[in-house]
Amino acid sequence: MPTAPAVPSGLTPARLREYHERGFLVVRGVFSPAEMALVSMEADRLFARDDLKDTNNLRCRWQNHHATGECLFETFDPVADLSPLCDRLGRDTRLLGLV
Repeated sequence: MPTAPAVPSGLTPARLREYHERGFLVVRGVFSPAEMALVSMEADRLFARDDLKDTNNLRCRWQNHHATGECLFETFDPVADLSPLCDRLGRDTRLLGLV
């Protein structure tokens, strides 16, 4: 899999302050465009797994539609065991180096 340019490990004091103020960070360029395209396709594949979507499945999260109140599938959690690609990206040293 192609790799993105090296991302500095750890975070600067300014980035840490930003995290503490906002509660999240957006760090661009950790993964290459090709990697992001692959994980996007993988997300689409997982979303299509209707065989796993069930309100009794504890790995499924549901959200009520804001207008209709209809219970809609939101996400699978966890996904690492469903997707080797997501598992690899979640354990990637470029990402872990930021934390």
